[in-house]
This record gives sequence, C-alpha cells and structure tokens, in this order.
Amino acid sequence: MNLTAPWFNRNQDEWLREVLQVHFDKTYGTPYWLRREKELSLSVLEEITCVGDLKLLGPMAEEDLATISLEEFLPKIFLDKKAQLIIGETGGTTGRIKTMAYSDAEFTYALVDFLKYVFEKRGFPSGLNWAYLGPSGPHIMFRNAQSLARAFGSLEPFSVDFDPRWIKKMKKGSFGFERYKDHVLAQAERIFSVQEIGVLFTTPVVALALGMRLSPSKRQKVRGMHLGGMTLTPKDYRKVREAYPNAVIIPGYGNTLFGAALELSPSPDDSVSYYPPGPRLILKVIPKNGLPDEQRIAQEVALGEKGQIMFHRLDKCFFIPNMVERDEAERVPPDREWKKRGFRLDGVKDPGPLPGPGSVLEGGLY
Repeated sequence: MNLTAPWFNRNQDEWLREVLQVHFDKTYGTPYWLRREKELSLSVLEEITCVGDLKLLGPMAEEDLATISLEEFLPKIFLDKKAQLIIGETGGTTGRIKTMAYSDAEFTYALVDFLKYVFEKRGFPSGLNWAYLGPSGPHIMFRNAQSLARAFGSLEPFSVDFDPRWIKKMKKGSFGFERYKDHVLAQAERIFSVQEIGVLFTTPVVALALGMRLSPSKRQKVRGMHLGGMTLTPKDYRKVREAYPNAVIIPGYGNTLFGAALELSPSPDDSVSYYPPGPRLILKVIPKNGLPDEQRIAQEVALGEKGQIMFHRLDKCFFIPNMVERDEAERVPPDREWKKRGFRLDGVKDPGPLPGPGSVLEGGLY
C-alpha cells in the first residue's frame, strides 16, 4: 500500500500554514485558539509561517485540555460533522484526564494507514487472530487495534480490558495490585487456551508476564506483536524477543493526544528509536536546563543528546502546539532507509519518564 494522507511527504511549514488557516479562520475557526490569539495580541496567519514560529503561542496549557469542553478545541466547521468525529481520553498518567478528538479520516490516516504501511514493510502477518490486552473504554488505542486487525484481514481482536486509572490507585506489590494483575492475566490465558492467537497487541510488561504463563507452543504461534503504552527498555525488548521467537515485534510510542510514532527499523543493540508520521506530528527534544518552558520550547538539543520531549500535533480537527511531555529521550536523525520513503523528521530514542521525585506513574500493569 501507499500512504495517501494529505500531510504525508509534505513540507512541514506548508502543512502547518494549511492547518492554521482552519483553526484561526475568523468565522469558522477554533474558539479556544481564536481567544488565545487575542490574549497574545498576535495575528497568527501573518506572524506564524513556519514550525519555528510556533513558539509565539507559548507552551500548551495542559490544564486547559482537562478543564475546557471539547467543543472549544474544535474548529466550528467540524461542529456540523460531529458524527464523523472520534473522541478519546487520556489515562491520567500525567495529571488530570484530558479529552481530544480525531476526524474519521485523520484517525484512519494517522493510526491505521501509517501503522499498516510500516507493519507491512516489516513483514507483519495478515489473516491471523489478534489478542488485545490493554485499556478500552475511552482510550484510543483499543479502537486503533480494532481497525488495524480488520486492515490485516482479521476478526476484531479478542480482548481483555484493564483500567489504568484504577491500577494507578494501588501500590505496586500490594494485595490489590497483584490480585488485579492476576485477574487480567487469567483472562488472557483463557483466550489463548481457546483461540488460535497469531498477533498480540499489549504493553511490554504484560507481554512478558503472559509469556511466563503460556506454553512454548502458544508463544511460538505468535507471529506479530505491537508493543506500546509503557517504556520499553533494551533489556525487556530482548526478553520479549526470546519469549516470542517467531514474532515480528514493532514497538510504538504515543498517547491519546497525538497518536503514535513507530520503530521503523530494529536496532542491533535493542535500543528503540521512534519516528512520527510527519508532518502532522512533530517530536522535538528540548533542553532540561531549568529555564521556564516559555524559553525551552524555542530550543532543541543537538542530535545524539538527551532532553525532554515536546510535540506539535498539526491536524485540522485538533491543534496542539508546544506540548511539553513528562518523558525524556535522545534526539536521533531520520532513519536513512525510511527517509527515502518520505519519513524525513527526527525521532526520539529510548523515551522514558523523567527521573526524580516528580517521575510519572505509567499506565498499565507493572
């Protein structure tokens, strides 16, 4: 297949200007962003002409995404097309729960076609039964798994639901925590005992915990695996490869707010570099130098250096510039092989929660 997204292989500044034309249209634009434009005394369509100019909008106010109604973040032209919108909520890993939206087309381009394109190039299997072990409900990745399974000629995934908001309320290792974990894994074991599962979509830790319960024959039947939702260390990546020796394993890095970036090529040392489906998603690595966010968002570390992740989501349905994440990573250049296919943006290597007392508690089962 070829990627047909309107943003793919586009100059990022041209695509940005096209997106800004929607959100800052005086009649049909986005209420939240039109108010911000007034508050900042900007003329966005005149003053912001390239991605570097997005610093003029300042850091994204994360709290606003949690406390202001969804309609305020949607261009008015989309309010007459509500039936075409897909909404999702974050798991609360970085604070209060936030809500966002994708149009049907944006969801398909960013979270189905992009993944399918990369998966196929990596030799991912088709026509096999999928198992999804992760959050469903308001979390966007379950819909992602459903759509991807169908795109690969499969049934909807056999699934086990778990609630990351609940598990984070329990202390790791406590009776309640271990009981909940056992409950989830027991349900997964039941699926594998009855169904022929060839693809697994889950978190690294759940994949490893389940692997300890499955027979070698069941693990060897898994031919494809997508890992996400939690940090994947090189050590755990090796363990997953050993547990599922016949699987094409493709990790992803992402969240409900922006979607997903993918490992395009496996590394010989089991480190993981993730690349975005640009230019609708741009990942930056900014310094951790103690300066205010207003100054840091205008900076970027050198290639090969570590810093804090910041992203721009440039969709016509939903616009999030300068969102400073609570993860750190190394900035890496575009993958040479995949750059020829149109993936021209920098990536992030081995992302994980910032160290220290403010480190976030990731969603999922540890």
